[in-house]
Amino acid sequence: MSADSPVLSASAHQLSAPSLTSITFEYVDAPQTPLGDSLRHRSLVWTRNGHGLVGFGTAARLHTHGEERFARARAWFAQIIENARIIDPLNRPGTGLVSFGSFAFSFTSVFESRMIIPQLVIGRDEQTAWITLTGTSEELDGVTYEQALARASALMADAAIPEAAAGSIKLTSGQLTAGSYVEAVKKALRHFDERGISKLVLARDVLAHSSTPIDLSKVVHALTERYGNCWTYSVDGLVGATPEMLVRVTDGLAEARVLAGTLDRAAAGADDPGFAQHRLFEDPKRPQ
Repeated sequence: MSADSPVLSASAHQLSAPSLTSITFEYVDAPQTPLGDSLRHRSLVWTRNGHGLVGFGTAARLHTHGEERFARARAWFAQIIENARIIDPLNRPGTGLVSFGSFAFSFTSVFESRMIIPQLVIGRDEQTAWITLTGTSEELDGVTYEQALARASALMADAAIPEAAAGSIKLTSGQLTAGSYVEAVKKALRHFDERGISKLVLARDVLAHSSTPIDLSKVVHALTERYGNCWTYSVDGLVGATPEMLVRVTDGLAEARVLAGTLDRAAAGADDPGFAQHRLFEDPKRPQ
């Protein structure tokens, strides 16, 4: 199992689900360091406070788009799980056959939503660490823990890029220039009266051009170091860190951690400096 292994892929119009084998081993030789130290340029990442998952290689992937992107991805992964041979003696959240995904916010976006099942996952939680290998039955037939460690080293090496000195960064406007963004704000303000809306969120993209290749492992590692309490992610070039967790389901229990809150400043008045704090903390939508 290496970077040269065949990748099983599917498009939005051909939801073929391959038959995979997934084997999880307890990582008894895992270094007692944060999971972020396993990062490589092409890593798939989902970590928080040194715990989580880091994936390498691609055993299978799906690209999809449009209004049905979530439904297609769910159906594809469900079929893979149904067809797969999964050996998971640990049976913990994050062990066994897992997939990393990134999805376009709008169904009209040109960005392709994707699901990726890695060939290797290194995971860690509060109690233990593990290695999961995923591939064809021929690739994993009779694989031992020692062989799993060797394959993990090879896949991590394949996911790295050569060390290089940091280059210079040049920032340029994306779809909107600074002046165009001001005009977009003015147009948005007119919509409040014309369409009766009460809230509108605007964003502006900025492009960063580097004179040398950017090692994403260093970007993700910096995020984990500076924002350890955030969920840091990297999936096929989509990289970031967020303090919010939209939803997590563990043993049938759904949890959310939503931090954003808005309040009309004009309604606060000048007499009560604690108005905003009182209103936000008494809001029934506030996470408990």
